[in-house]
Amino acid sequence: MKIFGKELGIGIVLGLFCAVAMAAYIPNAITTGGTKYRIEQAKISSTGTVSAESSDWINGSASVSTGTYTMTLNSGIFSVAPICFSNVDNGFINGFSAINGVPSTSTVVVRTYNNSGVQTASDNALICMGQR
Repeated sequence: MKIFGKELGIGIVLGLFCAVAMAAYIPNAITTGGTKYRIEQAKISSTGTVSAESSDWINGSASVSTGTYTMTLNSGIFSVAPICFSNVDNGFINGFSAINGVPSTSTVVVRTYNNSGVQTASDNALICMGQR
């Protein structure tokens, strides 16, 4: 992706997105037109350990099965299914991740892949936003 004529990797683009999202983050709510929204983030290790949560929004660790990470969300975090983004977070661009299916108010599933498209374990960063 090019920004201001410079080619940027997806990790840099996601990093910029995270910075903008966190600058807009107000604990528990952003209000627009009377509707309250949340923006939450976390890091998920290749073993399912959840860290760097913006608040306590993921219940415990992720359930892991060969590059598939299932996160159970704490009750009441989102009132409708959030929009989520994920990115492989292994210190360099080596693979990709994708949200599997449609997140719900209680579950988000992420799958990680190597550059050949083979599902594999990898650290990943997760951002979800939606109505509170």
